[in-house]
Amino acid sequence: MRMIRNIATTLLVAFSFYGCAGGARYIDTASTEYVSSSLDLNDIKKAATDSLNSLYKSGYFNRINIDNPVVLAVSDFTNDTTIKLDMEQITARIVEELQNSGKFLITRAISGSGGSTDRMIDRSRQARNDEEYNQDTVVEKGEKLAVSASLTGKVGQRITRVGSDQRVDYFFKIEIINTKNGISVWSKTIDISKMSSGNSSVW
Repeated sequence: MRMIRNIATTLLVAFSFYGCAGGARYIDTASTEYVSSSLDLNDIKKAATDSLNSLYKSGYFNRINIDNPVVLAVSDFTNDTTIKLDMEQITARIVEELQNSGKFLITRAISGSGGSTDRMIDRSRQARNDEEYNQDTVVEKGEKLAVSASLTGKVGQRITRVGSDQRVDYFFKIEIINTKNGISVWSKTIDISKMSSGNSSVW
């Protein structure tokens, strides 16, 4: 009888842990088995990969001398969809690859909605003329590098009824601007289209 009670207790604990976990499990991040009408990680990866492939083939990228890299700021990225998006999640993979190419220096001194600034950059300069700090170790004036290009873009969406279903079209518009003269030096638009039931919510 005691053995039966022990087995029952063990099963109850096991099912309790399972219930708390909600039956969750890991999946391959590249899996296309689970697709929603919203934007998912695979869509973001595709947008980043396609835009980078376009940039690497461009004359602008190939003219950049690795010994004289471009100082790039991440500017505004507009979310023109019904989905709540973290715009830095959209830009993060692109920025990482640009930095790793050796042809771009990414500044965190200034940014728009598509990036982030590091407040410590300006806070560290508050140590000037503060007797608590060794002034030989304080950042001197004129050390920041001026931006010569900005990365900007937009994510858009269009929903169309197709019978009882709905078609959702997304586009990623990504662009690099020469901040000295305002000229667009490279741009790429990536389209992603999905079909779903008319009852599906896009959010």
